[in-house]
Formats: sequence, C-alpha cells, structure tokens
Amino acid sequence: MLEQLSASEAASCDRGTGSAVVVAEYRALANDRDDMLKWLARAEMTHDHNLPTLRGYPEFAPYRSDPEFVKIVARLP
Repeated sequence: MLEQLSASEAASCDRGTGSAVVVAEYRALANDRDDMLKWLARAEMTHDHNLPTLRGYPEFAPYRSDPEFVKIVARLP
C-alpha cells in the first residue's frame, strides 16, 4: 500500500501538483531511508510548501537522530 501511495504522489509531483514531503513521509513509514532522503532533497530543491512543517511529522520520528535528516532539518527556516 505504501508503494502505491508513494508512486501516486510521486506522479503528482512530476505533474507539479504533489508534495515531495508527502512521498518522503510514505517512504519513512516504509522504512526506506534512502528514498526518504531523496524525496526530502527534492522537497528542498523545489521549495515544497510542506517542508517547514517537517519537524512535526511523527512519521519521521525514527530518523530524528539520523545525521542526514538532522542536516535537512537544520536548514529549515
């Protein structure tokens, strides 16, 4: 199910209507660290409107001490 949700939201992102943060959220829930970080990087590059609320997403709790995730959060406004 998470694969389908990720694919659907990724397709929406490609059309300019989705959120890379939402895809990252699904990847975090699927325990897919690498794809989660990839989508968060895309969110940064595209200035995803959901990015500033990243700190509050419980789906990312397991990654709060991950060095790469910490770097992304540190760059948030």
